[in-house]
Amino acid sequence: MWDPSSYGPRIEQLLALDGRGERLMPLASGTCSSVEAYKLLQSTSARELFPGSRAPEAAMTGLYLYFSCLDEAHTIAQSIETPDALTAILHFREVYAPYLILFEFVLPRHVLEGAGDVSKTDYGRKPLGTGPFRVAEFAAGDHLTLERNMSYRNKDRPILDRIVFRFIASRDAAVLQLKAGEVDAMWSLLESQAADLEKTKDVQVLTGPSSQVWRLEFNLAKPGDPSDPNIPHPVLGDIAIRRALTLATPKRQIVDSLLSGKGDIANSLVSIGWAAPQDLMQESYDPAKAKEVLDRAGWTTRSDGIRAKGSTRASLTISTVAQDSVRERIEQVLLDEW
Repeated sequence: MWDPSSYGPRIEQLLALDGRGERLMPLASGTCSSVEAYKLLQSTSARELFPGSRAPEAAMTGLYLYFSCLDEAHTIAQSIETPDALTAILHFREVYAPYLILFEFVLPRHVLEGAGDVSKTDYGRKPLGTGPFRVAEFAAGDHLTLERNMSYRNKDRPILDRIVFRFIASRDAAVLQLKAGEVDAMWSLLESQAADLEKTKDVQVLTGPSSQVWRLEFNLAKPGDPSDPNIPHPVLGDIAIRRALTLATPKRQIVDSLLSGKGDIANSLVSIGWAAPQDLMQESYDPAKAKEVLDRAGWTTRSDGIRAKGSTRASLTISTVAQDSVRERIEQVLLDEW
């Protein structure tokens, strides 16, 4: 599926979050796109889609409204009003906390109407938008060139006349080009690469808060093909096991040694912003307490060094993404500690 977020300097988000997780509204109103939503809008009349709206045609024409979470969005959407050409009011059937994820981008109806699959049109390479830059050239597999948008609403911005984004196959290759002065900037550095670049003359590393949380997710269902979510996992279904694994994980040491200290101990999947819990704290690294928890729960160490309870051995499998050396080293730490 075509992703308009890849053209951030060109197509601005209507609703977004800043680095602290707080809401931003770069533009006034509107939403996003998906191929499925487009097909639905083409095959369904405005009055059928929004039966309670007082002005459905205006809603369709004025904002070219798409829902990125199609099924869920249309289940909870009650109606839409467009009191004027620049305003859309969406009414929900019930309270829906993550409503912000439904609204991102406005797309030009006059360009895309009747196009069918947007990902197969030229719009994916030369989009229209309200951002500070416009796409001047898209060379597949090589580079993307953005030029100043002379119609941008802020006459003092952008400062640059042109930006060229190179498509580089790997982070390591990009780092070499950065060190050689062949590129001016790169992003998505691994923590280890950032630490190395900080020692490099004429390279400045900028870091900031992120909502990304590295975590280990437990499978709580009984293994099988398919697994049965109604039957607890024979090992991880015991909360004592899960607590002991948490206590036996050296989180601070992992951050300091494997992530070069570039990270904080997370206490929730929602790590920043207004919804991040302020009174929730993970238990600290305490392997002795982990053993006590397991002993009290009846998980005793057998002759092979593996704990067991009755006939159930506390044997687990850990998996992660391929070709990620940092995650592989973290796995090794967990194997050693557990």
